Amino acid sequence: MYEADRIVTLFEDVLSKRRHAFPPYFFTGRNGKFAAKVIIRHLIEGKLQWSREEICTKLSRTVLEHYRLSGMVKLYFHGSAFEVLDNAYPNEFMPWELIHGRKHLFTGDDGRQMAQLAISWMIVDKWKGCAPNCTELTTAVFEEYSLGFVLRKFYDGSPWKALQDTGYLQLMPWETKKAPRGFWHGQQGRSNANVATKWLIEEKLQIPLQDVPKTISYRHFQMYGLGNMLKVVFRGSPYEAVEAVYPNTFHPWEFSCVGNGFWQGEAGAVHAKEAIRWLIFDVLHLEREEIPSRLHIETFRSYGLGGMLSIRFQNNISKALNFAFPGQFMTMESLQAKNTVQPPTPAPP
Repeated sequence: MYEADRIVTLFEDVLSKRRHAFPPYFFTGRNGKFAAKVIIRHLIEGKLQWSREEICTKLSRTVLEHYRLSGMVKLYFHGSAFEVLDNAYPNEFMPWELIHGRKHLFTGDDGRQMAQLAISWMIVDKWKGCAPNCTELTTAVFEEYSLGFVLRKFYDGSPWKALQDTGYLQLMPWETKKAPRGFWHGQQGRSNANVATKWLIEEKLQIPLQDVPKTISYRHFQMYGLGNMLKVVFRGSPYEAVEAVYPNTFHPWEFSCVGNGFWQGEAGAVHAKEAIRWLIFDVLHLEREEIPSRLHIETFRSYGLGGMLSIRFQNNISKALNFAFPGQFMTMESLQAKNTVQPPTPAPP
């Protein structure tokens, strides 16, 4: 067995062509693996002085051939630059970390399995398996760990598909920064959106059904990665999203997030008429004669209709009533006077 210093001297002699080649069977057996380890460490640390990052980006069979090590690589390490490196630095590198040594690593029957191992390594070893952080995985993170091409090759560029395939975490598609391409489009996309909305309300926010209108807002969708879904599928409307999941349960004006534009134009007029009738009959259950004493501006505001009353009727309840029930009501003042019981007129003395 050669001493380390002697091995380095032999390598330098071969490199400078003072020797034609290494001695026969120099890299055979345990002693040969030790010699290869000494040479590679001397080359990387002494001659090239590469950092870990440089090893990953620069080491290749071509580099080893340049330093007259092609025979060693081919005959004793199956032509693999990674096997050479792993022999010198056991378990310090993964095969996919070598940019120039993985051309055929992700091909064939074992390619997908290797992809799963690479992604698990990225999550467990590099991100320490931190579940909250996995929701932050983006294509940029895969690129950072030189796995962007794996993401594109096996998972259509979708971090969620990659995470699901590893079995490491069971995330919903929208819990990553970017849902799979086309996930919200077409009939299937709408179905996916319904599942996502129900998941948001019942699992994440745990809002009682009756409290959904006054609680849910665009901010909640955005907070849980569903802002884009709301825009693509439901035109940015929380009401439309909720209506798709719980049909005929709520009216749009029950939602605090309904915009002022909802009450404008011809469509706004239709909405206003429906809302006034809903307030009087469905919510307050008023008889006609009760309206003057029970209907006030604060009543409209309490049920989310203050904006409508202001925008369309300038806070004039008489206008609102006569719009919803044409010709059936006088001004509120007259109506209130008519419904007030007057004391009997005293008889003349």
